[in-house]
Amino acid sequence: MSGTQSSQGAQNFLGSFSVTQSTPTLINFIPTSTNSQYSPVVAALLGDSTYSSVQGSGGWQVVDRPKSIAATQWYDRSPFQLVMTLLIDDQFTGNQCEAMCQQLESWLDADPSKGTLLEPTTFIMTGPLPGLTTPQGAREWFFYSLEFDEAIRSSPNNRTQQNLQVTCYEYNTPIPGGSSYSAVTSPAVKAASALAQQNNYTYIGTQSATGA
Repeated sequence: MSGTQSSQGAQNFLGSFSVTQSTPTLINFIPTSTNSQYSPVVAALLGDSTYSSVQGSGGWQVVDRPKSIAATQWYDRSPFQLVMTLLIDDQFTGNQCEAMCQQLESWLDADPSKGTLLEPTTFIMTGPLPGLTTPQGAREWFFYSLEFDEAIRSSPNNRTQQNLQVTCYEYNTPIPGGSSYSAVTSPAVKAASALAQQNNYTYIGTQSATGA
């Protein structure tokens, strides 16, 4: 892939993946799955992203109390969400726009490597986005919605440029008290650690081994 930099420090987790160096516009989507059919996707951020809590779940709740002031109680924290408009283009993907679009589409199906756990792969991101990491490690995400908009094609089945509307939800394990980055052995923690060890490269959303 043109414009990418392989990392020996990331080999244990990322295998032969190449990760595009972060810029003010480029975002890397890195699947946490062990499925060899999955590979990273790079896209350009168009405009600004929206980072907020998922509405309609968790948070503070009002509890009615007869003949008294209603009480308020904190129930739980809602997952975070990222809403953004993206562009995938042959110009910065090394003529891989169509392959990367198909990659993203495949992430909406159940991940075969998860066996009887029928759910799609999750991923981490690097790039000019808020909320990608915490002191415990990288946040893990999944696609709540993925909309393919305008596209330019060199042939009927080959896109050279694709606009996308994406909504990502933060993934949290259903294990009580857990989170996607709470375990040292979690895929998100391993991926964040690998990305932070790039040789003299700083990835937005992570810190390099030298703290640059």
